[in-house]
Amino acid sequence: MTHPSKRLLLFTAKLGYQTRSFEDYVTDRCHQLEDPWGDQAIAVHFETPEVAAYTVMEALRGQDVSGILALGDRPAAAAAYAARGLGVRYNHPAAVEACRSKLRMKEVFRDAGLSVPWFRNLPIDPTPEPLLLGISYPCVLKPLSLSASQGVVRANNREEFLTAAARVRLLTYLVGKSRSKDFLQMAF
Repeated sequence: MTHPSKRLLLFTAKLGYQTRSFEDYVTDRCHQLEDPWGDQAIAVHFETPEVAAYTVMEALRGQDVSGILALGDRPAAAAAYAARGLGVRYNHPAAVEACRSKLRMKEVFRDAGLSVPWFRNLPIDPTPEPLLLGISYPCVLKPLSLSASQGVVRANNREEFLTAAARVRLLTYLVGKSRSKDFLQMAF
């Protein structure tokens, strides 16, 4: 008895030797070039996950996909939307989007009745005046657009707050995330 082979679709921003054991790729590359690496990857833009998912669904119309694997934050959202469209079990797109945003995740936890530290979303430009916002110290400033602990700065007083806000603004600009106009301020 022969079992039909299962097809696993890989969503990844970068292809390398680690991903070569997969046969089906969705990757973030120029869609204008016709398969420049000869790997038959589906070219999408992960910045627009719904559009990327639609592109994948059109490319795979009538084909069976058994599973989807996403490597990284940006591919995960497109993978979630594509999975729904292809009928593959996967995390809900709203859950994936919440995991990608520090602010959204804290809102979800708070709204679910979980204990979370006090937090506030503030504009990064112009620099907010802490006294007018009633901010207490110590506090932590976190850029929404960066992952892990990148850009996390503690402020013990007004001067440190203003210095930290300037560092966060500069850092988001330097790493190319200047589209994000907010940072997250959270008290201890």
